Amino acid sequence: MSTTASFNRQTLKKTVRRSAGDGRVYIYPTRLATAPPARRREVAAQLGIAIRYFETMVGQRRAAFDPEALIALFGDPKLARGLVAAFARYYRYRPLKPGEVVPPAVADGLYEKRLATPAALRANLFRAINSAPQHGYTLEADRADVLSHFGADLGLDPEQVADLLWLDSAENWLLTRLAQPQAADLIAVYDFLAIETVLRYASRLDLEFRSPVPPAVGRDLRLLLGHYDLRCDLAEERADAPWRVMVHGRADARGSWARHGIRLVRLLVRLLAAHPGCLVGGEAQVELTASAVLRLDTPLLAALSGDRALSGDTAPSYADVPEVLTPAACADLRAAGLPREWALRLDPEPLAYPGGVLAPLALATRRDRRVYLLPVNSVAALDRLERGLAALRGRAEWLLLITPEVVASGRALPAPHWAYTPGDALDPKAVVALLVAHWEQPTPIALPAAALSAVGLLLGRVRREGLVPVAAVCETLGEEPAQGPLPGGRGVEYIPQVGLCSAGFLARVRELIDEQLEFFAGRLVTLPQLTGTLALNLSGAEAVGLPALERLVAALPDYVIVPRKLFDPYVRPLAHVTAGHAAATAAALGRAA
Repeated sequence: MSTTASFNRQTLKKTVRRSAGDGRVYIYPTRLATAPPARRREVAAQLGIAIRYFETMVGQRRAAFDPEALIALFGDPKLARGLVAAFARYYRYRPLKPGEVVPPAVADGLYEKRLATPAALRANLFRAINSAPQHGYTLEADRADVLSHFGADLGLDPEQVADLLWLDSAENWLLTRLAQPQAADLIAVYDFLAIETVLRYASRLDLEFRSPVPPAVGRDLRLLLGHYDLRCDLAEERADAPWRVMVHGRADARGSWARHGIRLVRLLVRLLAAHPGCLVGGEAQVELTASAVLRLDTPLLAALSGDRALSGDTAPSYADVPEVLTPAACADLRAAGLPREWALRLDPEPLAYPGGVLAPLALATRRDRRVYLLPVNSVAALDRLERGLAALRGRAEWLLLITPEVVASGRALPAPHWAYTPGDALDPKAVVALLVAHWEQPTPIALPAAALSAVGLLLGRVRREGLVPVAAVCETLGEEPAQGPLPGGRGVEYIPQVGLCSAGFLARVRELIDEQLEFFAGRLVTLPQLTGTLALNLSGAEAVGLPALERLVAALPDYVIVPRKLFDPYVRPLAHVTAGHAAATAAALGRAA
């Protein structure tokens, strides 16, 4: 699952047909918000299931995510992949840190030895393998022994070493939640991305503006055309007819329109964000697979507008609206002293929500901070922002650039703000100072406990501790899980009356049992003797008690516990038990039960 990628040709679900009336080919991107009521209810129910699936995957690794489950749920691969792209606006993958998979003391030791990164750990392991006696290679059968020997000096078991070696691999990244979406949120994002993808391949936009055209609309259109370096044909304005404007795209050296087509999309979105309802219609000439026409009707324009309620035959007056700010206003933030820890992206992806679309000027990110610089040049724009805050909470933080009109209104602002004078250049140093002062304390990358699913909490704990007792498991999950491997747990197994065990913990248990059986070869190793050894050598084993350790040994399929009448039962490897002896042992076990 990508982070913020738009659709591509394989993801875009569309219909292309030739009109019998005019003979032209029209393209219709699939939009869920305009589907028939029965279909909308069906998609909303499917999205509810998908949201619950994503919630169960929060705190788990990418390898546990099953995209085929979503394809089976929606029954359409293109629709499923498109909705996964919409989900990516609410859920993100991030790399794990060593302290999240091994005990803190062990992680601190890795940092002290400068082995806390997977690359450094791999380089150290490869250096060891390239020395005697391996001489550059090791057999697959010896892999566990090599990892065990390598991790002994670092306080790591073989499973932990194998995990840390490739902790930076994409399949080991952890799913986190920015905000929990509703079905309507995902539908709004999906529809916006579908329309945006088609418009990116537009060679020409034919726009029809509502008549009479306010001077502010014409002024801002010309500003945006200049900012995006787009060529256009402006028709003469008439009071009795819509004003027609033709904006031309540009093909790159390879003949693709998508590279420069994003400028057409941003122009349209910023114009509709500043002046919702200023357009009454239009067309886009799209060069996707073949030349086709996209009708810019009222529902489609509403999906791109700053306020979906302002469409159709109603539109506000824009007579006194200050001129629109372009992303160029934030271009000097780095030169004005924005610290290197902050990544700056101009003209980021617009934020779609059920009520409309917001078009930020820039996005500043630091660790898990995502601060959008958003212009608010009128009280109406402030009203639109406040209506969208509930739907966008968690996806973004805001730094508002407001005008004196908004200041004079006396309204309480929902985010930190800086006032600027329309027509004057923005003061980048003041904006940087406000940004750094307000967000100077970064929040930790790790999710808070409340944001992790119960399964994710258990998986994180069992990877650190190796064994989680039954009481803690039941307290976290609310019930006792089924015996066997935990879904998505990468070898984590639940054993009744024992607890949740990691694969490394179970491997260490087998290693200790084998050492005892080998050391006392030819002599009987009793079960109390073995459990005492486990309690002394396994971290956290004493907390569960000796009876739980006896049940742990009994649950391992590699060994057999042989009961005796007068003495303690003893343990033997299953491979050493003959068929006749196994039958006699089973009979003895039945009598003992």
